[in-house]
Amino acid sequence: MICKPSTAAHPHPPTWRLLRTVMLTVLSLAVLACSPPGDPAEHRKLALAHLEEGDAEAALDELRKAMALAPEDGDLHLLTARAHLAEGRGPAAEEALDHALALGVAHPLTLVPRARALLLQQDYAAVAALEVPDRAADRIHLGVSQAKLQARAAQADPDRLSDELTREYLAFFDAVADGDPADLQLAAPLENERQLRVEAERAWQHHACRWNQPEIVGWRPLAVADDRRVLRVGPAHRYRNPAEAAEAARDGDVVEIDAGVYEGGIALWPQSGILVRGVGGRPLITAAGRGIERRDVWLFTGDAVSVENVAISGARSPYGNGAGIRHIGSGLTLRHVLLEDNENGVLTGNNRPDSRIIIEHSEFVDNGDGEGWAHNVNIGRSASLELRFSHSHGAKVGHLVASRAEENLIAYNRFSSGLVDAASYLIDLSEGGTATIIGNEMSHGPRSTTPGMISFARESLRHEINALTIASNSVYNQHPEAILARNPNTARVMLVNNLIGGMQLMLCQDGCEDRNNLMQHDPGMRDPSNHDFRLTASAPAVDAATGGPVPEFEYIHPLSYRARDIVWRPDVGAHERCGL
Repeated sequence: MICKPSTAAHPHPPTWRLLRTVMLTVLSLAVLACSPPGDPAEHRKLALAHLEEGDAEAALDELRKAMALAPEDGDLHLLTARAHLAEGRGPAAEEALDHALALGVAHPLTLVPRARALLLQQDYAAVAALEVPDRAADRIHLGVSQAKLQARAAQADPDRLSDELTREYLAFFDAVADGDPADLQLAAPLENERQLRVEAERAWQHHACRWNQPEIVGWRPLAVADDRRVLRVGPAHRYRNPAEAAEAARDGDVVEIDAGVYEGGIALWPQSGILVRGVGGRPLITAAGRGIERRDVWLFTGDAVSVENVAISGARSPYGNGAGIRHIGSGLTLRHVLLEDNENGVLTGNNRPDSRIIIEHSEFVDNGDGEGWAHNVNIGRSASLELRFSHSHGAKVGHLVASRAEENLIAYNRFSSGLVDAASYLIDLSEGGTATIIGNEMSHGPRSTTPGMISFARESLRHEINALTIASNSVYNQHPEAILARNPNTARVMLVNNLIGGMQLMLCQDGCEDRNNLMQHDPGMRDPSNHDFRLTASAPAVDAATGGPVPEFEYIHPLSYRARDIVWRPDVGAHERCGL
């Protein structure tokens, strides 16, 4: 009989269990010996990838593996601090930075992450106390400066706009832009602050405008259709002087006059739709003692007339009303003309209610009869006048602009009277109507024959609607009895956002609405006595305009303009300050 042992009745003896443990241990060591060692660099690479993806927890997991393999690598602790910062763990980030320092990481490299860790803990005093060695990289200086700026912003009154904080933000933005292009990433964390702190957004707009200045636009010749007939005037052409071309021209023609001097170049132009212009420079047309109908250098009687790029002088009449350019038709456009030393610079008909006059990029100087009846610009009763990007100055007793038009837009020009001459009003709208005077530079000197600068409806209220808006002009006064606006017929006149410097003046005589006009002896214009009306950094006009029409352009001397990009908020006066 064969007996079989019972396994349940006979367990393994202790010796066998010990042997099995030893064998398993040997086998495990053999397996480990055959496996490749861990690579800290690979874990670090994976950690950086996770951080770029925004997964800080996965990055920390890879960094723990890396530090298990390379516990003395201080850079891994520095990267660990970055991961903690991404998770918003300020104390943990500080602890990792302490380990990094203990393991030999250079102190300056820990300053920016430490500043951010302190910000997370709202320890603003500790942030302010951080010092950066002079030898540290610019990026470190900028990073700590950014943290200090954020600390100051966190402690500022959220309900009060701080000019000081705005300037600190602006200095930071400028410093980043002036440094290495790689440092521009430092501005990214401030995007949220631009939403939270008005100072940051205000500073950013003043910073950005320096890199986005609008183009300065001067006179450019009108485009001419290919099918228009062109008549050429000059010594080398068929027509030797303007009069010959005027006799030969037909409606719709273009007459091009070569640069040069045309003494006695008077001409009568009866055509409609004609364009007369200088080419190759601006020709000078002089009266030389002559005149059409004993008064005018050029007389236009047709409709839809355009004149550009010519200079005309010398108009004289026995009656004192000669004109460099007289137009008695309907529709006149003047562009880049110089009308100098005439009785009237330009004079239009007095009974053309359908006529629209446009004047751009032009200069009017030293016109007048010495009695006050003739003016630099003299517009009769017509539908409208639009005067832009031009310079009128030095009238002989007369006005710089006189208009009886029903609608007047006088925008983005320079006017100066009474400095060395005895001019009268800068602008005289003697029969009222609707008018807007906006974005102009105005100087009123001690020799002006009238204390008033602008006169509205001083003769009558001829039109059904009579209202004047004087907005966003820069004014410099040297007249001891000056009045900005005269309104003897008490029409509706509003003055808003005008900047006034020099001698004190009366803002309005006979009743006006006064809204947000800034008047000081020195209101922060750079050098208005020499016609520099741009604002200084400390000007109270910066960002101070409220209500009223917003200027579209600003005058750039000579005879040019550019778009007026509003920076943060509109400034009071004719110019927008870029930078604080």
